[in-house]
Amino acid sequence: MFCDNCHKRGIVHRMVIQRSIGRSGNEYLYFFCAGRTVKDCSSSHISTARLEDAVIREYGKLQFTPDFLDLARTRIREALREKEAANLLLQKQLAATLKECASKEENLLDLAADGTIAKEKIRIRLTDIERQRTRVRDQLESVESNHAIAFS
Repeated sequence: MFCDNCHKRGIVHRMVIQRSIGRSGNEYLYFFCAGRTVKDCSSSHISTARLEDAVIREYGKLQFTPDFLDLARTRIREALREKEAANLLLQKQLAATLKECASKEENLLDLAADGTIAKEKIRIRLTDIERQRTRVRDQLESVESNHAIAFS
C-alpha cells in the first residue's frame, strides 16, 4: 500500500504498520507513511480498521470484463475436471494396492499352512501387510472425503 497524499505529489512512499501500546496496556495498530520518517509527508496515522475499509471499498470498484469472467470460469472447470480425474486414478491405484495386500496375505497364509516358511517370518510379513493396508485405507478415505467435499 502506498500513501495517497504523496502519490498526489508524484512521490512514492509505502504505508508502514506501527504497533503501539496505550496507557491502559491495550495494543493499537496504525499505518503511517514512510515519508514521515524523512519529513517528506505530513499525513496522519490511519487505524487499521479505517485502512481495511478503504481497501474493501477499492476492491468493490473492480469490475471484470465478460471475456475475462468466461475465461476464468472455463479454467476453473478445467482444473476441477483434472482434479477429479486425478482423484479417480488415485482411488483406482489405492484399490489395486488393497487387492495386492489381500493377495500377498493369502499367499503367506498358504505358505504358513504348508510349513515352508518359519512362522515368525510369516507373522512379521503379515504385520507389514496390515500396516500397508491401514495406510492405504486411510489414504483412500482421505481422497474420497476430499472428493466429496470438493464436489458437494
